[in-house]
Amino acid sequence: LQDTRDKIDGVLKDVLESDFPDEIKNYLVRGLQRIIVAVDEYRISGAAPILDAMEITLGHAFFDAEYRRALTNTDIGRTIVDVLASVASSITIAVGLPQLPETFQLLLGNH
Repeated sequence: LQDTRDKIDGVLKDVLESDFPDEIKNYLVRGLQRIIVAVDEYRISGAAPILDAMEITLGHAFFDAEYRRALTNTDIGRTIVDVLASVASSITIAVGLPQLPETFQLLLGNH
């Protein structure tokens, strides 16, 4: 869990230092912080809140084209998607839950 938290914290720092528009930066920061809190509360709540927070963070790309472009057309965005996909894989393997919906991976170009 500490490795997971460290990866997400690193991405969060990258987002805070990025030149993303404020609206996108704010949404990403809130989403990543939500994931960090879920990781911190894993012993209390289990894995489901972590996956929920990741789905919310990635799922916003369905509704906001500029946000989707930020995730797919920038180095930081691709890193975010890669880190979240890696975290999701690790968690789902550990607890036997299905991975993030394939639709998200297709939407974001990670197949």
